[in-house]
Amino acid sequence: SVNGHTLRGTKESATTENDSFIIYNEALKSWVEATDPESRFRFKDDTLPVLLELNYNAAYSSALSRMPMKARLVGSEDSNPFPSFVSKKITNIVGIQSRLTILTDNSIVLSEVNDPFNFFKQSVLVDLMDDVIDLESTDGGLGRFKYVNTHNRDLLITTDNAQLKMSGSNPLTPTNASIYTVARHTVETTIAPVAYGADVLYAIDYGGSSGIIKYSASDSSNEKDHI
Repeated sequence: SVNGHTLRGTKESATTENDSFIIYNEALKSWVEATDPESRFRFKDDTLPVLLELNYNAAYSSALSRMPMKARLVGSEDSNPFPSFVSKKITNIVGIQSRLTILTDNSIVLSEVNDPFNFFKQSVLVDLMDDVIDLESTDGGLGRFKYVNTHNRDLLITTDNAQLKMSGSNPLTPTNASIYTVARHTVETTIAPVAYGADVLYAIDYGGSSGIIKYSASDSSNEKDHI
């Protein structure tokens, strides 16, 4: 019987080697995608972020637990790697377009759509538009990512010396998502920026004085976002 046996296939291109695994499912009478049985495919439970659950019912209660992150179900460490926030400090968490969004010092990771605890691809054979999005900064002069705000359907990322945007004007997918710099202003990152209507307010420090500057997104396609 082939039930339970895993087969490995490798698709090579000029730049990458994409490993896939299939296993025969007796109940379905077919071969289905599987994960590499020889590599780690689960998160380490004791390193997962803490989840605070609030129950607004007659007997109000709360509970702390580890986030129930899902294991990798298909592919290998090469073809379907752990998300880039693993082994990094998480600096902010928000949500956009039914995706849980996790920010680290130099990357931003969006979960699968409508599945906030899945940060792995659903298939290594087919590219799916609702799959995880994982982007890292390649500009070493931007400083560390400190905050991310939802703003006018977009994500606005704040560093010590720059502001970056991930446009959400269209549904975000692994193929169209990108982050780009919209302004380069030094702000005070010990105080979190605040979304206020159509603007985002930042604290600034002028030596012995403090102040506030405002980020605004233009409604005109001919004008750029500005501070």
